[in-house]
Amino acid sequence: MNKLLVKINRLFAYVLLANTIIMLVTGYRTRGHFAFFSRGFADITHRIHLNVSFIVLLIVHSLLSIRFALMRKKIQGTYIDIMLILVGMALIVIFTLLIFI
Repeated sequence: MNKLLVKINRLFAYVLLANTIIMLVTGYRTRGHFAFFSRGFADITHRIHLNVSFIVLLIVHSLLSIRFALMRKKIQGTYIDIMLILVGMALIVIFTLLIFI
């Protein structure tokens, strides 16, 4: 199970890196620096779609890394896993709602 979580964490890290690069490109396009796609598409993509995916990817990647760090310190168990899942869900909901307010 832990090897699967390590692979998932690594996958999330790579997707997060790609998401960050795309966020940078669309952010520069909204300012008028790139011209290979429309400014409106870049604005909507940057403000809505990439922000939500960035929040989800960052929180899941961070909480998986925190779980592995706690396991190295011999702090593990079902209650820790449930707490991390609940904290992650709460953070995702809070930050996603802040985008749309």
